[in-house]
Amino acid sequence: MKKNREMQPDCNLIFWMWNEQPDPAMIRRQMKNLKNAGIGGFFIHAMPEEFRAESFPDGLPGYLSDEWFKQIALTVRIAARLKMKLWLYDEGGWPSGTVNGQLVAQHPELAAIQIKRSEDGCSLEKTYHPNRPDLLRPETTRLFIEMTHERYFQTVGKEFGRTIPGIFTDEPWFGYFDPETEGIPWSEALPVEFEHLFHYPCEDAVQQIFSGDSEAAHSASRDYRIALTRLAVRNYFEPLHRWCRRRGLLFTGHLSGDDMPDVMFPLHGDVFEIFRCFDIPGLDAIWRQIHPDSPETDFPKYVVSAARRAGKHRVLSESYAVYGYDCSFDEMRKTADRQYICGVTDIVPMAASYSTRDSRQIGTCCNLFPPDPRWQFYSGFAGYTERMRQFLAAGRSQADIAVLLPFSSWDRLAPAPASDISVLARRRLAYDYLGELELMRAVRSGSALKCGRCRYKVLVLPENIRLDASLEARIQEWRKNGLPVLFSNEAEKAAQWAQTDLQIDPDSGQLRVLKLKTGRKTGYFLLNASAEKLVCRCHPEDNKNWEWYDAVTGISTPAELDPDGTLLLKLPAHGSLILRESCRFRRGKTSCGKRIALPLSGTWLAKTVSRAVWTSEGFSCAETNDSTPGSVPAVIEFTNTFLLNEKCHDRQFSFELPECVCGMWIIRINGREAGRAPWTPWKFDLTAHLRRGENRITCLLFLTAGPLYRTPEVRNELKKRGWANEYFDIVSQYPLHRMPDAARLPDSVIVEPPA
Repeated sequence: MKKNREMQPDCNLIFWMWNEQPDPAMIRRQMKNLKNAGIGGFFIHAMPEEFRAESFPDGLPGYLSDEWFKQIALTVRIAARLKMKLWLYDEGGWPSGTVNGQLVAQHPELAAIQIKRSEDGCSLEKTYHPNRPDLLRPETTRLFIEMTHERYFQTVGKEFGRTIPGIFTDEPWFGYFDPETEGIPWSEALPVEFEHLFHYPCEDAVQQIFSGDSEAAHSASRDYRIALTRLAVRNYFEPLHRWCRRRGLLFTGHLSGDDMPDVMFPLHGDVFEIFRCFDIPGLDAIWRQIHPDSPETDFPKYVVSAARRAGKHRVLSESYAVYGYDCSFDEMRKTADRQYICGVTDIVPMAASYSTRDSRQIGTCCNLFPPDPRWQFYSGFAGYTERMRQFLAAGRSQADIAVLLPFSSWDRLAPAPASDISVLARRRLAYDYLGELELMRAVRSGSALKCGRCRYKVLVLPENIRLDASLEARIQEWRKNGLPVLFSNEAEKAAQWAQTDLQIDPDSGQLRVLKLKTGRKTGYFLLNASAEKLVCRCHPEDNKNWEWYDAVTGISTPAELDPDGTLLLKLPAHGSLILRESCRFRRGKTSCGKRIALPLSGTWLAKTVSRAVWTSEGFSCAETNDSTPGSVPAVIEFTNTFLLNEKCHDRQFSFELPECVCGMWIIRINGREAGRAPWTPWKFDLTAHLRRGENRITCLLFLTAGPLYRTPEVRNELKKRGWANEYFDIVSQYPLHRMPDAARLPDSVIVEPPA
């Protein structure tokens, strides 16, 4: 296999949830819909009828049957003809490794084991999980590969590495480490591994872990968790990675508890050891833990940091599950930006559902596929994420600061320490996270610390954490040899040794910066992290030609430095922009002269032309009139006119939707569509549709389905039919959008001066 295989050409992706027996004609139709919406590839995400019937009733029948593989083979052939990429998903539902419950059903001796206190508290006992296999044993993973991966290879292996780039593993479960409630994981593979690593019996560690709050219990917990992580890496992740490498596939996926270190510890231990096993490591952004209305978070950096140290250039995010029916493309773009600024390259929406019939319209409350009217605006979002993917994947970031996340030292005896290092992001100081085991392998390189492919000038430790004695000794040695070591409450002092990524004036702390190097050229992804407009002057590197690149439009415009070497930067609330050295991109037209405002003839006339209706197929639209009682509007039409005495062939006529009229819009001139906007602000070129005399401009505002699913009638009907699940209850608590302020639609058409 070639070096940097994850950088082979790829495309905009989506999770395609197969939740019903697929029909060949429908497969072709939906794949063409995906292609026309700007999606170049997809993960086939099986949702079998046996998987969580209480949450996802009436799922796909016959997962991994002969009929299933016939449908996969057909879909691969169609994907090849359409020049699309089909990524495999190694499980039915999740977590990966269960073979949809078949593995334990056929091999009960491989069921996962937890050690717990007995009910009387006087002894310890083993409990066996009825559905989860013991993925810490090599024979379990071997069977998983034989029952799943090898069957894919036998069916469509000729397209591995071509139409099929890779395979995704999702949230594999290795047990849960919580002695007080869930107990601790056990495996027949554990005693030999533990004694090899720590030279004392594993059974002694188990007794110490359950003995109470003591230093010995803490030390045993740390050793035990490290051994479990080593087994997960060697007996699950590495065999899957090796199998993919032999078959010409990329290995990708993500773990559970991505955003919560104190949850990741009991599930996986030191996750940095696991991230290194992926060609394209991933995470998921669900439950709106990343959202423009949610507190700022940097947990994507856990994965991004590990990827950088391993020389991996792409990080994938499974995004938008449980974001709700009211989620707009504006929110999706801003949520993507919050991940891009951390270094994520591939945003993969979850999910387009094969079927929204009956209970399937609920799922994870995030479907964007028809009949949801949002689908017709998806291409705008797809274009943005694809341009961002290309920019980010081509660049390389660098961080001078390493922040320790001591997963190995966290347990119920030592709660996760507060480690607020947000000051580093506010000061635009690039940093990475790393784990204890990585830090133990680090070596000194001059006055810096070399860890994998990265060099760090400063080490930041969390406060009030008891580290392993040998690691404490190494840190003290590095400190004596000149490595600055700070605690998180003094992280701002790192600016003495680490260079800020971009100087700005005035510095309000609003701007977030991701600095990238592409060959010898420099680029910056700039994000306004606040709900307030940002205006400042930035100081990029001297003696270079710069341009602003708008990934929404794909247009570059020259960035002229002032005599003092600064650039004026303006970003709206939660807005983003790219600043990069000039290269061969389409430039915006330069004009000579002033723009002219051509006034509209009167006030905007508004009427509701479609209302939201709920059917057994999901949210749809029906024609209506303003007198329909109790209707939820779906499409509102605004009309106006303007006069054009003569058509100027050397002029461009445009219509600009400001941000204050946020929403999804279709603009028509004289009955012909001039464009559609998945969000605002947006600029439309009207020139080709104009005529001499009176011109009619129509603005159609499309609304999301959120208000419809909040009505008592729909909620009661869903609950009555048993279709509402826990995800539906969660999204029902999200605040609804305010109606876009369409009263502030522009009162003129803009006449651009000659270019």
